[in-house]
Parts: sequence; C-alpha cells; structure tokens
Amino acid sequence: MISTARVMALLPAYNAVDFIQPVLDSLSAQQYENFRVLISVDLGTGFV
Repeated sequence: MISTARVMALLPAYNAVDFIQPVLDSLSAQQYENFRVLISVDLGTGFV
C-alpha cells in the first residue's frame, strides 16, 4: 500500500479580507489532493 503524506497549510488571516479568497482559490487549484487548510482568524479591522 502506498500512502502519501498529508500537508497542512496554515493560513493566518489578520486583516485579510482582500486576500483570503485568492489564497483559497490557489490552494484549491493544487494538484496535490491530500492536504488540509487551517485558517486562524484574528478579526482585525476587515471583518464585520
């Protein structure tokens, strides 16, 4: 049995309202499928 390593992408999101969607789009476009994304949101000033 061949297993592939799981990759964890850590995404800090302080005042990231303008950048979060392009970053998530880029991550979802990756060919490697065995990954998880952990988003750490510090509300900052960009969230309502």
